[in-house]
Amino acid sequence: MNRIKTRQKQLVHYSLLAGSLLAITNVAEAQIIYTDIDPDEILNSGTFLDEEEYSLDVNADGISDFNFRIAYHTSYEAGPKAWFASVEPFSSNGIGYTISNFTSVSCYGAITTAPVILEMGEGDTISEDLNFLNDNAVVFWINEVTDPVCYTTQIFGVETYGPAFYIPIRLSIDSSYHYGWVRYRVISATKTKIIDYAYEASIGVPIIAGKDFSLSVTLDAALNVDAADIDNFGDGRDVQIVFDKAANE
Repeated sequence: MNRIKTRQKQLVHYSLLAGSLLAITNVAEAQIIYTDIDPDEILNSGTFLDEEEYSLDVNADGISDFNFRIAYHTSYEAGPKAWFASVEPFSSNGIGYTISNFTSVSCYGAITTAPVILEMGEGDTISEDLNFLNDNAVVFWINEVTDPVCYTTQIFGVETYGPAFYIPIRLSIDSSYHYGWVRYRVISATKTKIIDYAYEASIGVPIIAGKDFSLSVTLDAALNVDAADIDNFGDGRDVQIVFDKAANE
């Protein structure tokens, strides 16, 4: 008999313990998967007809998701030499882009409409609200004749090039979209650098450019937690837990 009562008391205590867990502060983790490229991947096209490429496997499944390219080639069919850099998504992946016109006279005076990389700063939000392209997009295009910028997402000085920025990406995993970013820097007309990248493992969830760690969201403890043995069965099966949820729960 004593054993039965003891077991009944244990069941009640276990039930109360389960209910009391509601009062403990909860921490919810976002699923940001971050990768630092160490050392940074530098692409260099220092001599004429030279080019370099780098394929990036963002979710580490053995399949390349994006291809980064920098080249020093002849501009158009028979024009002057030009430097250019671009990013191309593979499969069903996407790259954040905008539409721009190449309007410089040194670019043959023609107005050429082309998709260009959408440059984003640290803290910007990457989500379904952006335009994503499943095709090649330009980072910059510079003509050698007078060295003007035919198009670039950054404002170049004579010797000093822009700081690192974030390229928004949309990753297709099992036919569902995940958002992410790649940190990228143009060092010179012949050299670029890929620094690191991250993506949100949760489907369709926005990500903040530059956010390289899992975001912890702390929830306050539940209030006024109370437990009652409502029918006096004595075996814990009729325990009722009443509580006020936290304001941010």
